[in-house]
Amino acid sequence: MKTQILSLLLLSTAFFLTTTTSQAQKVFRKSYIITNQNDTLRGDIRLPLKFVDKTNFSFRKNDDGEFKAISPQNIRVISTGIQYFVPKKVSYDDKKELRFLEVLSTGAVSTYRLDKENYYIEKGDKMYHLTNSERKYVKGDGSTYTAYSKRYIGLLANAFRDEPQLKRQIRNTSFTSRSLIKISKKYSELACPACPYTDYTQNIKHSVYFEPQAGISYASLTFHTSDNHITDLSPFAGINFRVVSSRNPNWNYITGLNYSSYKFEGIIRHSVNGPNENNYIKLSYSAFSIPLIVEYTFGNHQVQPSIRLGYNNVFVNYSDYSVGDLLIFDNSSFPADMLSSQSTNFLSYQIGFLAGTGIRYRLNENSFLLLNGNFSYRISSTNSQHLLDKQQTSSIDVNIGYSFRFK
Repeated sequence: MKTQILSLLLLSTAFFLTTTTSQAQKVFRKSYIITNQNDTLRGDIRLPLKFVDKTNFSFRKNDDGEFKAISPQNIRVISTGIQYFVPKKVSYDDKKELRFLEVLSTGAVSTYRLDKENYYIEKGDKMYHLTNSERKYVKGDGSTYTAYSKRYIGLLANAFRDEPQLKRQIRNTSFTSRSLIKISKKYSELACPACPYTDYTQNIKHSVYFEPQAGISYASLTFHTSDNHITDLSPFAGINFRVVSSRNPNWNYITGLNYSSYKFEGIIRHSVNGPNENNYIKLSYSAFSIPLIVEYTFGNHQVQPSIRLGYNNVFVNYSDYSVGDLLIFDNSSFPADMLSSQSTNFLSYQIGFLAGTGIRYRLNENSFLLLNGNFSYRISSTNSQHLLDKQQTSSIDVNIGYSFRFK
């Protein structure tokens, strides 16, 4: 049984990664574009997964069901309200080509990003291509180590050479968008204090949603050496908090506090401590769980399907538990006083994993209805000598909820 559950978890993970990668090209956002003829078109923009692989974006006008490629030759500006893209002729892969670049900041110099490996600084009519390529070296003993070219340091020093007081700060600049924006801002303040400066990444906000929910859990208890199960059907309820970045609204991060109760009672044949043991298990408890979930939501239509993977911290408050050895009878028709009581224990902390899918129904920009289904699997945090600490529980949970933004 344990092998089957682990296999299911692995398959769920593979499905999650494969589906997310294949669907990423289909993610789109509300936007507008300004053409070279100063026409403003409103609709949905589809951003490439990796910009260096694409010279064209896809755009769909409002009330038009078909996406069409738009090339940098015909566009002045693309705006999603969070990100801005402009066409620039830049050096990449030993050739110059017109590409869409994301605008990170503007001032005495402008900072652009093609992707996390290619940035550009524009100063006047000069464009500096900033890179930090990885290099691998082989030592005399055959071992290898990795070093980075840090070519961007020399280019920044050249671009900002008219402000020598920046030399030390340039040497300490890391190859990240935040650091490059910071050094560009400092240069702008020194070179042209009166020039307007804009950091476009300040448009990125994090929204927090409050999500009360309730549902039904169909749980199954067993041991890794058994094909027998004891099942329970119980309600559960909880409150989750969903964090969404305006830059990547399809990726959601969820945590919260959920409450559930369980009651298992029945016979399990297993071989945890010896061959063909028969135990009468009686186990009832309540549990609080704190999930840590990554969810991917497809599209931004009114109906939004999603998939998720997560980790669960489960804290058990047991009210009644016992294990009886069936020494005389090997079926459920026996008097309770004929059981031989077995000393056992039941740990209060369990480790859980979950995978699931769901649907969000948009009511308005700030609230949703939720329908989710999760498969979860949990085991005790340690593998002690007590029988109940070797049990494992899986469940299928279905819940409905309401989600509204409060931040």
